[in-house]
Amino acid sequence: MAAVPYAAVVGATGRAARLLGTAVLVLAVLPGAAARVPPARPAGTVVVVQLNLCNSGLALSCYSAGGAVAAAAARIRALRPDLVAVQEVCRGDLLAPAGAGPLAAALGGDRVAVAFAPAVDRDTGGPYRCTSGEPFGVALVARGGAVDVRSGRYRSQDRSDEARVWTCATVLDRRLTGCTTHLSTDRAVARRQ
Repeated sequence: MAAVPYAAVVGATGRAARLLGTAVLVLAVLPGAAARVPPARPAGTVVVVQLNLCNSGLALSCYSAGGAVAAAAARIRALRPDLVAVQEVCRGDLLAPAGAGPLAAALGGDRVAVAFAPAVDRDTGGPYRCTSGEPFGVALVARGGAVDVRSGRYRSQDRSDEARVWTCATVLDRRLTGCTTHLSTDRAVARRQ
């Protein structure tokens, strides 16, 4: 059940601070097309966005040569969510050596939590990698901090070389616990996951 955990909080200065584990959130389907200005929010409303970027560079049927990152960052800036769940993402799209990567920077604010769980390469036992060499996986990006961060690898896996993972975290001042994953394309395996 172990996954290689990684989580950080990126402050206004762009410095990353390690957290206890790994995390992320699930389920709020984001329609495609042009971004709109979101309506005013009632007090207590939490906006959650889910994005599958298909950004490993390995799935040629959906890979857009990195274009998905720019499009996702634009959607995040336009929708101003409190929490973003991301699948099929390269860690560098979330975190840069000096702090926030393009997706974390798009969320804005003076403190953004990034929790990343890399998929596992079943051939090497290490992180599954994007064609850029960055670890590939699922992530949660949230305003503020994240606590009780957890991640793991499913017992049930398909025959691909990518072992699927999940990750969860409590975010938004302990008001919401979210999880995300990238399930197998094999329906029977996905049901077990």
